Amino acid sequence: MSRKTSFNSAGGFKRKFEEYVRYCKSDDIKKLPNSAGFCCYCNMTRSDFFDLKEKYPIEFDVAMSTLLDEALNTKVFNTGATLEYIRGEINGYTAAADSATGVEIICGHDSFEDGA
Repeated sequence: MSRKTSFNSAGGFKRKFEEYVRYCKSDDIKKLPNSAGFCCYCNMTRSDFFDLKEKYPIEFDVAMSTLLDEALNTKVFNTGATLEYIRGEINGYTAAADSATGVEIICGHDSFEDGA
């Protein structure tokens, strides 16, 4: 059963998402923005979040692009976990997501051979 979100418009979703990203990047928080974090921030389920793709497709696409850009451009110590996170963000955390979207992330970097 899906709950109603607090977004009454595409602009409301966009503003709340931008507020969340600013919150994550604030000096006292410094978190990596992600869909699960946005859901917690808005007190909504991930299913509700991914349903926004149908309701506000352009704003949802911009939000997802922002999350992927943040993950790709934030210095992390566990590249494998970051790649798996990115795959999940792209595929929407569904069981059949890899086959549904055809997205596959391949990393040719060997940290043992090339250094971290």
